[in-house]
Amino acid sequence: MKKMKIFITTLLLVVVTGLNAADLKVSGELEQGKLKNGMKYYIYKNKKPEDKAYLSLIVNAGSLQEDEDQLGMAHFIEHMAFNGTKSYPGNMLVKHLQSIGMNFGADLNAFTGFDRTIYKLQVPTDRTEEFEKSFEVLKEWANDITFFSKDTIDERGVILEEWRLRQGLSQRISDAQKKAVYGKSRYTERFPIGDPDIIKNATPELLKRYYHKWYHPKNMAVVAVGDFDKNHVKALLEKYFDYDSNYEFKESPKYRIGKSNGEITVFTDPEITSITFDILTKESLEPIQDRESYKRAIIDEIYAGLLQSRFDSISKKADPTIGKGYSYPVDLGKYDSVQVTGAMLREKEIESGISEVIRQMKKLSVYGPTSWEIDGEKSELLMFMENAYKNRESREHSDIASEIEADYLEGYIFTDIENEAEVFREIIKEISYKDILEKAKEVYENSNKAFFLTAPQKKNLHIPTKDEIKKIIENTKNKKLLEVGKNSKKPVLRVKNFSEGEITDKIQETDFLRYKLSNNMEVIIKETDFDKDKILIKLFSKGGSSLMDEKAYIASKLALPVILSSGIGNLSPVETDIYMKGKNIQFHPYISDYTEGIDMETDRENLVTALKILNIFLTQPKVDKDIYENFIVLQKQYINNRKNSPKTLYRDKIKEIVSSNHPRRKPLTLEDLNKISEKDLIEAFRDRFSGIGDFQAVIVGSTRDMDMENLMQKYLAGIPSKDISESPKNLDVKFPKEVTRENVKKGTDKKVSVNLIYPYKGKYTYENRVKYLGVAKILDMILLEEIREKIGGIYTIYADTELSPLNFGENYLTISYSTDPKKADMVTQEIKKVLKNALEGNFEDRILKSVVENYAFNYDSILKKNEFWIDYISKREGFGDNFRIFSPEKYKKTLNRENMIKFMNYAVDSENYIEVRLIPEKSE
Repeated sequence: MKKMKIFITTLLLVVVTGLNAADLKVSGELEQGKLKNGMKYYIYKNKKPEDKAYLSLIVNAGSLQEDEDQLGMAHFIEHMAFNGTKSYPGNMLVKHLQSIGMNFGADLNAFTGFDRTIYKLQVPTDRTEEFEKSFEVLKEWANDITFFSKDTIDERGVILEEWRLRQGLSQRISDAQKKAVYGKSRYTERFPIGDPDIIKNATPELLKRYYHKWYHPKNMAVVAVGDFDKNHVKALLEKYFDYDSNYEFKESPKYRIGKSNGEITVFTDPEITSITFDILTKESLEPIQDRESYKRAIIDEIYAGLLQSRFDSISKKADPTIGKGYSYPVDLGKYDSVQVTGAMLREKEIESGISEVIRQMKKLSVYGPTSWEIDGEKSELLMFMENAYKNRESREHSDIASEIEADYLEGYIFTDIENEAEVFREIIKEISYKDILEKAKEVYENSNKAFFLTAPQKKNLHIPTKDEIKKIIENTKNKKLLEVGKNSKKPVLRVKNFSEGEITDKIQETDFLRYKLSNNMEVIIKETDFDKDKILIKLFSKGGSSLMDEKAYIASKLALPVILSSGIGNLSPVETDIYMKGKNIQFHPYISDYTEGIDMETDRENLVTALKILNIFLTQPKVDKDIYENFIVLQKQYINNRKNSPKTLYRDKIKEIVSSNHPRRKPLTLEDLNKISEKDLIEAFRDRFSGIGDFQAVIVGSTRDMDMENLMQKYLAGIPSKDISESPKNLDVKFPKEVTRENVKKGTDKKVSVNLIYPYKGKYTYENRVKYLGVAKILDMILLEEIREKIGGIYTIYADTELSPLNFGENYLTISYSTDPKKADMVTQEIKKVLKNALEGNFEDRILKSVVENYAFNYDSILKKNEFWIDYISKREGFGDNFRIFSPEKYKKTLNRENMIKFMNYAVDSENYIEVRLIPEKSE
């Protein structure tokens, strides 16, 4: 069990009976214990994904436990775990796990934090030998890492590249935040990535000193969650983990973050593109262990939600003092947490924005919330919990394991669903106005605070000094509040009777039902029981902005976020936010180059409301004047500042070169914004969404016994439609025909970022699409081994491919990475050699075998996800019959060595590419 909205994923809303208040109890389904050597274990049987398990080894130590000469060694050991153990020398461990279909990153991973190191595996349980070997792997990490000198020296370069990858603006902000967040404490001195000078000189002896001290059975736990026999798992744990340690163990001291007393930090940087102001209120972390701590956690969540909602309301008014506000709690280690309250500020409203953030905290602490505000936040939590409970059988192993990990590391109780639900139901009724008021006062009056302002460095922008901010804070605190009346009315969505239509045709197909409606819209429904209470809807059509002129295209880039924020029907933007509280409806419209559509997610209870909103959105689009003007102000602020960002300029240059400077690949300018009005946004929306007759809708999920035919006739078939059938227009985006190299010189990063882009030179078929995606997977593995592991030139490197008939030739192989400026030429040449060797077939069979095995490993699980089916059906409808599912057998046959070598040479021209580098103007 973790913090609210993270740990509450198993709650049933039931009527509570009995006179005595219920309390939280440890789940009877969780088997836990301690081996003779002191190692703890947790075993939990779960259904999904079937025939798989999630295993983790938790080390109750991280960078905080490092000695002064060990900075970075906890993280270094995590790397060494993949570079050789007693039974798996060198990289044989990774090769073994890849051979059974596990992907580095997705199924095989590790993490080092301040106070923990966690190794994670997702493994098959239907292959007995391989399942058992997974426990052997965990045990090897726990006790048998080899730390050979050559492996240690080789890994230094990889870790230094990981350190380098983190450098830049985000690291500079992080460094500035250290003092504000962690104060004078060991945290400030022990960031997990470590000290590069110590990393450069790391030795096996240095690593072993940490390893033998902290990787002690009494300081570790193993978590096993999955589709398995619990007795079998327990036997495996006893077989591999009940070993004797030769080293003495002493518990680590309890490290706390440093206190603050209103310190103010002002951080400016030439690469920053927006202004933010944060108030960091520090509190003791209280793990949820019983009824009282549970209640306090729920109160905390309601408080944060109330403040967030108030910020949202302010940002939607005329001439708002803030752009976007936020309020949320963050756990810092095992003993501390911080309540983050802040907002993005407008450049001309920095002082008033700072004051507004403080004023809202004060206002809530003085007057408290309205009853409808409390009801709204309660309904949000109730919706979240009820939805999670109904879909409890769909919970995946990793989600459950993370809660068990919190039990071991922080002391959160792990409960049964029924027990937790009973306690929650009682508590949610008890929470009152007084509870929230007391929480608001506690946060506002807490002096353990730090204030943090970030802003761009630019001419003609006045950034308040620390003293000026201090005066703003004091003046706001001392200024008398004007009490406002408490509105208790909840907004009501008033709708006229919807124009109904008819179903004109109904066809039963292999995987779904297909309907034709009287307005020519097609609706495809696939009923599933993968999730008991989840329904996905995708509405889509071909055409997109390719059919629009320049002015309409510009308007289309802005129309959807503005219209989506402008309210529903008779409701204002703020009223819409209140109305949507507690409704499980996610709504994401889009207009791309060649398609337009709407993606939705809801549940059975909210399906009718979701369809009503969809109908109103399509038939009654509106632009709220204040929303429009606020949006344009922030857009202009962003456009003026975007040139500050090296990464933004780098992406712009890549688009420019790849498209031969095509006008549709250029960023919006101030001149573009001046060409359009509110009216243009509505016209752009109607241009793409009024011709509903050539749209298709796919509905996937728990629709059993919901009379879907009646709902379609009432809310979809009656939407007015133009009698049109559109096809997208080829934008004729041309890739350069010769090798093109360009550099973007910007920033002070200690790294060079590189993109190598090769155009796809073949035709589209679905088989070619499968092969092209396979090319990326093959290259990912080869590049990690040849560039990361052998020469230590990079930390991460990605090969990415895309092939679609709707891309009109904009299909590419992209290889992306960052490296040391001194190594950039060498690393880039080596990568080009790897690609050339791959085209010549110079790669091991095990690489291809791993790609094929990974497909088979995930195949059955993917087919039992609603997300897969809605994507598959919509693509099949969009691409035609040339889009289908390959079975593992078909996939293996398609991705054989002969086919792939032939295809790679057919698809990739290694002599026609673009190379774009982002290089620093100067060193930091």
